[in-house]
Amino acid sequence: MEDSLVARWARFSHALDPAVSAHALYALLDSTRLSAEEAERARCTAAVRALLSRPDSAPALRRCVWTGAPLPLAELDVDHVLPFSLRRQNELWNLLPAAARLNRAKGDAVPTPEVLRGARERILAVWALYAKVQGARLARELWLGLQVSLEEATPDAALALAFERLCLLASALLSSQQARPWRGAGVEGRSAREREKI
Repeated sequence: MEDSLVARWARFSHALDPAVSAHALYALLDSTRLSAEEAERARCTAAVRALLSRPDSAPALRRCVWTGAPLPLAELDVDHVLPFSLRRQNELWNLLPAAARLNRAKGDAVPTPEVLRGARERILAVWALYAKVQGARLARELWLGLQVSLEEATPDAALALAFERLCLLASALLSSQQARPWRGAGVEGRSAREREKI
């Protein structure tokens, strides 16, 4: 739908002034849209980084969600659990602290449900911090992204349900072959044959 509107606007502009190439205008408009998305992505990850860097944020939460290792602020990166390239989601539930090295290695891959379950307690702890500091935003974004209401259950039960929905969403992305699976921190540096065994 959005691409269709951009294309129609480009053709309309070309009709008004034939000297303006519809193709060139479409490319320009499309690149502006992508730049705006990248700016939004950077803004959201910077907000999460600032939240996790606050003195009142528990240092225990400044851990890589994938390994549990403490993260010095210099090594703190914000990972889109479900890659931005696949879902275009900057919701808090999808933005979690990770070691920069692991975030780069994960890239646009989707963590397997097994990897997610291994990180469950760390993910829930970060979401609990988000609920404490950004409760209204997290509530809205959990509803929009995972169809979980923080108002229909206790906060712990709602976050546990949200986690199960995250696992289902990751499974769906992987089973539809829209995404490359990420099998966790333990597979970096292994051969393709070794990774297949994991």
